[in-house]
Amino acid sequence: MTISEKIDNSANHTRFTLYKEGLFYKCHNEDAMVFVKNIREYKVSKNFVKSVGEDVYSIGFPVSEIKKGSLSLANILEKIGAKSFEESGDDVIFIPLFGMLACASRTADKNGFKIRSSYLILSVFSPNLLP
Repeated sequence: MTISEKIDNSANHTRFTLYKEGLFYKCHNEDAMVFVKNIREYKVSKNFVKSVGEDVYSIGFPVSEIKKGSLSLANILEKIGAKSFEESGDDVIFIPLFGMLACASRTADKNGFKIRSSYLILSVFSPNLLP
């Protein structure tokens, strides 16, 4: 999968994907911001990628963190409001609970991204609470 395809996938708010690259899991742009905001704070790298003609934001962490249990796929699933995940080759794709995951969106400011905070209503809504 090309970096351009990964960037396009990160803009899709109906899934969250961790890509296995060597000994690391990585996510880009919107997915990276959601990860840092909701799962664990990591340093976000910003690099200009010539093939896509724009800055790409990314985070990465060793696959061993999941194997050792210090960061579990179940924990990620819960923190981003997903109902399930599937492993597609070496990558992990998280599926939303109510059609939309926690999301970040691009803004015009120099920081590049803004985290949307209204998604939590979707992930904690319980039909049992209705009268």
